[in-house]
Amino acid sequence: EMKNRLLLGVFLAVGTIAIFVSYICFRNNAARTYILDNKKEKIEQVGKSRKYLYNIDTLDKVSQDNFEISGWIIKKKENIKNISINIMLKDDNKFYVLPTKIEKREDVTQKLNDGINYDFSGFRAYLKKPKGIKKSRIYILLKINGRSRIIKTNEYID
Repeated sequence: EMKNRLLLGVFLAVGTIAIFVSYICFRNNAARTYILDNKKEKIEQVGKSRKYLYNIDTLDKVSQDNFEISGWIIKKKENIKNISINIMLKDDNKFYVLPTKIEKREDVTQKLNDGINYDFSGFRAYLKKPKGIKKSRIYILLKINGRSRIIKTNEYID
């Protein structure tokens, strides 16, 4: 009897914590609409451009419309002085920019081993798919040392 009550209490506590953590992860992930400035920004297909390298390490569906995505992106031969990375989804001609955290990735610098510091090339985003989007290609908005590029990946969420 006492043991069952204790187990029930533990399960309730763990469940409450899990719900709270999910809320914290997903509450600030509202997408903002992004209008492409065609004069300044061009979309690069990484396969064709040899200047950029990226890798999506994880793309996990956490629940019905919630995803976690992480990985790294670099511009080859460019030390990172300041960087901003955002995951974007595209629907028709509208981009949705998702809040994305920068992560330190010393392993990328070590792996490429070309004398350039790529330590802050990592990213992680918890994203809620905007309403009405079915399947969407993942784009990466990369702002590095004052210049912006949109990188078209070969990854999709659906």
